[in-house]
Amino acid sequence: MNSKSREQDLGLRAVEAVYETCMIDREWSLWEERGFSWWPYRLRQRVWAEPGFMDHGFKIYRLCARTDCLRDLEITDEILQKVTRLARQPTVASLLIEPDARRLCTFSSVYVHEENFDWLARGIFGWIAVIQIVEAELIAENLPGEVNAAATPDYSGHPSSGRRLAPDDTLNLMRGVIKPFGERHRRWAECEEYPGLVKMLNEDNCFASARDSGLTAEFPFGSDTTLLQIVGDAEHPRVGSGVSIHLQLPLQYEEAKAARLAMELNLAESRSGRTAFPFLGSWTAFELGEGYSPAFVSFLPSIFYAPGMAFNVTMNQVGRAKWVRDWFGAGESDVKLTVWRRLQQIMPFIESSREDS
Repeated sequence: MNSKSREQDLGLRAVEAVYETCMIDREWSLWEERGFSWWPYRLRQRVWAEPGFMDHGFKIYRLCARTDCLRDLEITDEILQKVTRLARQPTVASLLIEPDARRLCTFSSVYVHEENFDWLARGIFGWIAVIQIVEAELIAENLPGEVNAAATPDYSGHPSSGRRLAPDDTLNLMRGVIKPFGERHRRWAECEEYPGLVKMLNEDNCFASARDSGLTAEFPFGSDTTLLQIVGDAEHPRVGSGVSIHLQLPLQYEEAKAARLAMELNLAESRSGRTAFPFLGSWTAFELGEGYSPAFVSFLPSIFYAPGMAFNVTMNQVGRAKWVRDWFGAGESDVKLTVWRRLQQIMPFIESSREDS
């Protein structure tokens, strides 16, 4: 690609910006057609941009990062359940199982356009890539022994420079910058956008309410609803304070079935190149009633916060709720009517409890 075409391709410019932001050494990197691979330590990470497409008048590019983690993975119920349990405390990377290749990797993606380029490509995507690498290193080192199954850390080396004996200094950003920032600043907790977002959501087919530093919202899913919970005063052991995002589906299965569905949803979303909402987090499975339900979870550190970002976070989940409804082939009903019928069903129990007390 000539220099003029490359300059016009915002996706390739975004890849170059990440390379510069992470201060990657040529010795440990390898450029490819639309991105690069690099070895920050024992695992390879790829960063690339997919070709652009038009969305609501903007030409947008999907910017992706994928870090090798495990190979020769046994795709058993035990493994799937263990992986989904790990994913219940996520940051910004999905735990992506590729069953045909028998591999586990961590994966993240965002959509870049002219208006968010500086903040996203030159800013937080470098941190996203670093967090993803650190998560992959922890899993590769610990998961095989915990499940006592056939799985090999997917360690590799640069084709010319060989294997690194010590991690790149960039990997200290998570412990040395991102977490300390979150311990000093609680930007998501101080956000005042949530009441306005609730009002906007309730003007559509949604039932939403504000909470301290966050909101809850329900979206249509067949004759039931998906439940979104955004908690702005959350804590994470590895990155400090931030916002927790939880999108729960109204489905119940045995744990193994829910874990397999979570694997399929992660794979499907990673391959859906035109969703227009970022993939920062992971599908997993949580207990719901007497069974387990697929849910999408994410945690964005305080250092990611910028004015207006709560709107983006919320609308991304609106898009994801519609995407997963279509993925399951569920229909769309009146959410407010669904919630009202649910309340009517539980009112006798509430009144009975009041009389007993």
